[in-house]
Amino acid sequence: MKKFLIMMLVLGLSLMMISCDDSDSDPITSKVTFRNDTDANIFIDFGAGMNNNLIPDETWSVSYPVIDFDINDELTRDFDVTGDFILGSAHTFVLDKGEELFINIDADGGILDVLNNSGYSINSLYVYLAGSSSFGANLLDDPLLNGNRDRWLHQSGEYSVRAEFSNGVDLTLDGVIITANNVVDLEYTTPEDPDKTFDITNNTAGFLSYNLDEESNANVPIGETVSRVLDDSFGDTVNLYYNGLYVFETYMDLDYATNQAYHGDITPEGGALWVENSTTDAITEVYISASDASDWGVDYVSGSIAEGETFAWTVEAGSWDIKIVDDSGESIEVYDVEITNNQSTTLEYTSSKKELRINSDKKNKAHYNYPSHGTRVEAN
Repeated sequence: MKKFLIMMLVLGLSLMMISCDDSDSDPITSKVTFRNDTDANIFIDFGAGMNNNLIPDETWSVSYPVIDFDINDELTRDFDVTGDFILGSAHTFVLDKGEELFINIDADGGILDVLNNSGYSINSLYVYLAGSSSFGANLLDDPLLNGNRDRWLHQSGEYSVRAEFSNGVDLTLDGVIITANNVVDLEYTTPEDPDKTFDITNNTAGFLSYNLDEESNANVPIGETVSRVLDDSFGDTVNLYYNGLYVFETYMDLDYATNQAYHGDITPEGGALWVENSTTDAITEVYISASDASDWGVDYVSGSIAEGETFAWTVEAGSWDIKIVDDSGESIEVYDVEITNNQSTTLEYTSSKKELRINSDKKNKAHYNYPSHGTRVEAN
């Protein structure tokens, strides 16, 4: 009986040994294999010191023991991937027990590499999809100095690139094609200073004249634009003067140091009051006073208006009282004369009754020649 028990015990131990040997000979394999399918190095990081750097086309396998799996025989891991052609870094995989998972790391986009050899700093750089109505955000935190370069990763597509330089020049390059796994090299060389351009448009119904830096006056026809390219005799600051029948005399400085082009749309600022002397006496005084004013104010004639002469003033739109005095001492007044923006009103001083009347044939008539004298009349 003892021999039988001993034999059974030995047989049981042998069976247990055989069972253990079978388990070791067929282990459960669970692993993840990463492959770098980009054209640049990538870095895979699981945290806690578990990471690896892969060159292009290199693989890396990570095996997991049975104890790492949950009750559903699944294992979930988060990992980060960084690289020149990788836009997003955070990733997650789920591995079944006994599974061998292959993960290919592909390029998310391409690189725009900008080299600034322009001789100036690039203050702003915009990269936006072709046809977009907005430049988007400036890519530069600080100006890109001459001789420096920087690079940015973008998704595949057709882009426009706009660079704004410290000398006021703006350059836009359209049709820049960025593809995954590729680098687009863009070099800015010394740009030529663009021509200074000037144009002025007469949007009034009367004559308009202008000059630059006190040159001779030039006329701008009604409804037309005069355009010029300024030569090297004009500096970074150019003085513009303009005057017209329906605009007040204006002087202004144009800053060509920061803006290489100026466009002026000249619009009406008032109406015109014409005084025509049809008498044989000279008009020596003309007062133009707002209808609600308490006195006549200043005399707007310097000298006199002789027989047959006509003087004009640019006057703010509104209601005005006019007083005329001639060299015989005769004084004539007319009240509540309406001045309309961009239109002319003519007062005729007649010889028959020495009266001042609005000439219906001449009212609102556009006078395209220079008035004999002109000045600015505004309500106080």
